[in-house]
Amino acid sequence: MFSDKQLAWFAFGLAAVTLGVISVSAPVYPQAFPTVRDNPTRMWPPINGQHGHLMPVPPPPDTPRQPHFILPPAEFDKPYDGDLTIKIVNTLVELEIACRVKNDKMLGCAFHNEKSCVIYLLEDSVMRQRGWNTGLLLRHEIGHCNGWPGWHPDQRAVPWPLTHWVPVHERVNR
Repeated sequence: MFSDKQLAWFAFGLAAVTLGVISVSAPVYPQAFPTVRDNPTRMWPPINGQHGHLMPVPPPPDTPRQPHFILPPAEFDKPYDGDLTIKIVNTLVELEIACRVKNDKMLGCAFHNEKSCVIYLLEDSVMRQRGWNTGLLLRHEIGHCNGWPGWHPDQRAVPWPLTHWVPVHERVNR
């Protein structure tokens, strides 16, 4: 029927296909995650030596007069002058996979090098449930694209009165 050489090649091909299927279907991140308490800016594993970051814990939505510290320092709070890609994901699980971090308080992350930046954000409706919106988070993440470190030194509060957030009935609805 089949020679030993043919069977060996068949076994090798089957093993290669099996490994390919396993590598595609396996989670991107390991099962043991660093916690925010251990190191809030650690990405596991790094992508090509690049590190993303975690968003600060969002304030409760029912405290509108409390300062919302989310803006980067002025030197990083400017348009990004590079190749920018923005990816919106629908769920926290998708965001954890994209950012390679497990943290239920995360809303976005950014990865950059000298010429380009990729930003991952949760969809706006999820952000709003947590007291933020896409505009504020995008501004925050672009600060990281511009070189602001992931541990958020010199983070600034959103100015009051809050112009970055309007009631549903005042928003453009299309």
